[in-house]
Parts: sequence; C-alpha cells; structure tokens
Amino acid sequence: MRVIGQDFVREHLTYEETIALMHEGMIALSRGQSIQPLRSILRMADSRMFGVMPGAWEPRMPSGPSWSASFPAMPTGAANPIRAAS
Repeated sequence: MRVIGQDFVREHLTYEETIALMHEGMIALSRGQSIQPLRSILRMADSRMFGVMPGAWEPRMPSGPSWSASFPAMPTGAANPIRAAS
C-alpha cells in the first residue's frame, strides 16, 4: 500500500496541475468513464471522522480507495493525519 501525505502532495503537485487533474477527473465521471461509489464516513466521538472514498478510473491509472481521518483537536504543530492510499 502506498501512503501519500500532505507533504508529498505539496512537493509534487502545483495548484495548476491539481486543478487540471480534477477537471479531467470530473469530465471522466460525467461521461461514465470512472466509477465512484458513495463515500462511507464514520462519525466518532469528539468530532473525529474516518472516511473511505473508493473509486476507479481504468485503464488510465491505478485505482483504489482514499482513506482519510479528521481529528480536529490535534495539538498545534502536530502532523496532519490525513492520508490517501491506492
């Protein structure tokens, strides 16, 4: 499993590239060229959340779920726990 954090994304993608990729992805979704089932989000105590966002865009690229977690009460300076895997 490959884990991609916010530091990796900031280092490898510009805003312009991200916007272009999102645009391309939304076009593929609207044309039925990708699969995006409903997201599952677990709401936990203290406003914490854990989500799974499955999807596939074959044969263009590898596919897999995006896993994310939200912990709003993180101490100042703590690493952001949001991760994506594919």
